Amino acid sequence: MLKIGGAGVCHSDLHIIDEGTVGGSVFTLGHENAGWIEEVGPDVKGYKKGDAVLVYGPWGCGHCKPCQQSKENYCDHQSEMAYGGGLGLDGGMAEYMLVPSSRLLVPIYDLDPVIAAPLTDAALTPYSAIKRSLSKLLKRCRCSRTDSENYRNQKS
Repeated sequence: MLKIGGAGVCHSDLHIIDEGTVGGSVFTLGHENAGWIEEVGPDVKGYKKGDAVLVYGPWGCGHCKPCQQSKENYCDHQSEMAYGGGLGLDGGMAEYMLVPSSRLLVPIYDLDPVIAAPLTDAALTPYSAIKRSLSKLLKRCRCSRTDSENYRNQKS
């Protein structure tokens, strides 16, 4: 169980409110969450009460190939389950939030959860896109770091 320190508001939340895009479910919004561990279950390893953490947004089954590769947003069983906290299951716009597995937690150490919460979506989305495209981006780069360092050194 997580004591919520911060929960970001996302455009997806507005779609859920306005259009009911998660059909038939009643749940607490908030899929951009960070806070402190309040209680740990018996199978949780590596976390203790008071640890500051982010909660990964999409929750997969944890067993299929995409989930095993930390790509829970591509879970093979997503159509059979809620998409995650705040997206079909109770999210972080509450004082406390249940997180079903420690695999969905990311330690943030001294980073303030209020500031960190939006990073779970607002930063993760572009990061994922850049990571997938990095090889293409690097191929288009015409100079290496060494080339630019040599240029700077010649100017000095």
